[in-house]
Amino acid sequence: MKKVLLLMVCALMGFALNAQVSEDFSDYNVDGKLAQQAQAMGRDYWTTWTNAPGTAEDGVVGEQPAGNKCGKFTYGNDQILKLGQKNSGVWECSMKVFIPTGTCGYFNIQANFTGDQTGSWAFEVYMGCKTSSDHGLTPGVAYMHAGGQNSATFNFEHNTWIDVRAYIDLDEDEAVMYINDVSVHSWTYSAGANSACPLVIDCLNLFPPIAGSTFYVDDIDFAEATALLPAIISVDPEEVVIELPQDNTKNAPFYIINEEEGSSAARWSTYIDYSPIAIEAGPNFDLYLCDIYSVGCSTCGIGSDDGYDREIGMKLRPEFYKEKLGSVLKKVAFYIFAAHSPASNLTFRVYGQGPAENMPGELLTEVAYPTSSFISGDWNWVDIDPIQLTGGEYWVTVAMYQTAGTYPLSTDGASTVEGGNWIKTGTGGWGRLSLDGNWAIRVEGDGKTSKAWGTLDQAYGITFAATESEIKVTANSTGFDDGEYTANIVVLTTVEDYDRFDIPFTMKVGENFESGDTSVDEVTVDGIVADEQVGMPYDYRVTIHTDKYTAEIAVTPHHEKATVKGEIGEQTIKQGANDFVFTVVAEDGTEEDYNLRVMADIKVEAISEITNEMSLYPNPVSDYLYIKADVVIEQVTIYDLAGKVVKQVKQPANSIDLSELASGFYMLKAATPQGEMMQKFIKE
Repeated sequence: MKKVLLLMVCALMGFALNAQVSEDFSDYNVDGKLAQQAQAMGRDYWTTWTNAPGTAEDGVVGEQPAGNKCGKFTYGNDQILKLGQKNSGVWECSMKVFIPTGTCGYFNIQANFTGDQTGSWAFEVYMGCKTSSDHGLTPGVAYMHAGGQNSATFNFEHNTWIDVRAYIDLDEDEAVMYINDVSVHSWTYSAGANSACPLVIDCLNLFPPIAGSTFYVDDIDFAEATALLPAIISVDPEEVVIELPQDNTKNAPFYIINEEEGSSAARWSTYIDYSPIAIEAGPNFDLYLCDIYSVGCSTCGIGSDDGYDREIGMKLRPEFYKEKLGSVLKKVAFYIFAAHSPASNLTFRVYGQGPAENMPGELLTEVAYPTSSFISGDWNWVDIDPIQLTGGEYWVTVAMYQTAGTYPLSTDGASTVEGGNWIKTGTGGWGRLSLDGNWAIRVEGDGKTSKAWGTLDQAYGITFAATESEIKVTANSTGFDDGEYTANIVVLTTVEDYDRFDIPFTMKVGENFESGDTSVDEVTVDGIVADEQVGMPYDYRVTIHTDKYTAEIAVTPHHEKATVKGEIGEQTIKQGANDFVFTVVAEDGTEEDYNLRVMADIKVEAISEITNEMSLYPNPVSDYLYIKADVVIEQVTIYDLAGKVVKQVKQPANSIDLSELASGFYMLKAATPQGEMMQKFIKE
């Protein structure tokens, strides 16, 4: 893959800077080639990807949007700004970026620029598109590759200048990205964009990735900075206790706190650990994320022109194996192609959950499987040390050497499912396979199962300096007798000295406890579109009713303020989609946050839902939406809340890739020979 648009700006307020490169384009000629002009003025820090100033690769100096001179880059340009091959110290890089509507931009930082179309990508960002031409435009949404593909997603506005800042500490091997002074991602710099890179800052690469793309850059600065302070992490409260009657649910929050102003960000993960669980005899089971009936097809292998040490794996999430909680993993298998067997022994590994989505945790078992035992064109099973499923995620991986020109990394060739396609090359970090497919890996086990009674609303996150992150834990007493049930909420972080917290979690079930459903009524109007109000002192009005309260939001004719009665408060709104979070306070003092989307200045023709035998899952969805229906679906059309068609697929498979859609509420319409079916879903 070529480059990814990486918005990189490196500057924290109040840091003393020693400028190394500073460019405002003020003394260039408009419409002249950028690198060609720069080198004529003795500024050899500008060049192009193939070191060809003055060619089609070379961008120009433009005057957009307010007449100020700036860098203008259109499809075909491939600009390089040399940053001096820094291999130590703390650095900040900042610039302003302008992305017109209907287009996208991209930039990356190279850790090793060679000038011959090879290099080492430290990180990259696509703004307005997910990758290059294969995924098309994603208006207002940017994807960052840093420590793994699509490791961070953030929103931005078109037709306005955006401050992009990146902070890179080469001595501590950490980096933070800021968009308009808001931290959006923190990662280990040497993890690279999708694989390991040197601890070097070599150059900035600006590249419009899609035909017809144009974007603008101004006020670029690259300078030395002051190191961040070490983070100090705490959790609050130290114990979570939820009391409720039988067959009920109730939730409570806890917080991950980064106490230090000006400190490093903390990446973290959470899970509920139910151990100890008694191990007892029970039925056998087989777990896999691949389509086992498609494995082994002639086109289901992944290869390369070069040879690599690689480790591939599936990640079993708690919600996937919840019916097997307490049982024991005993065997692992990998399908070996008949024509492309690995050239080395296989090494099977199982890891526990790590502190970030792309970081496995403790190695729980490892077994070598020699080439002499390979059975080509079949599943190859090995016995492992027994591992009990007690909570959290489990990485099941296979490591091997991939010979150049062979395709031993066998998949199912089907649509990717969550957790099915993790890959690591050489000493690089873990990322997701960029192609469709799930690795041909299975596990077997047996044992009596237990029932999980707690869930967390977040598995991964980042807490930046002097902020806190709220995580909600829910207890569900359905099917449990009166009594006390105990577990631990585990918080893992990337911060040394604060890398693990165990929060005792107790569910108390009893007839004298208050019902969870009396605390806060469920609001079922997320995504409601406001109705036009004719002849009223406001343009739009939304009213939400539950058994206990009425919340009302009114929008003024000038769309400057939204005044709300009830618990929402006064909110600033703008034309288009407005997402608000409001708090409901129940009679017992329990608080619950809900989302409300209001569309201003957009008239939407109502779409009636047709009840039929169609189900969508998962919902909310992050990448692939699966469709189950009793009839043949000829075409799927997806609408946003404004009624605009955002995706259309003819003769769809059983899943649709929605990874390019922005977060929000959507309507899916399925056309069948018997008529149309409609259903709402949420994109995370």
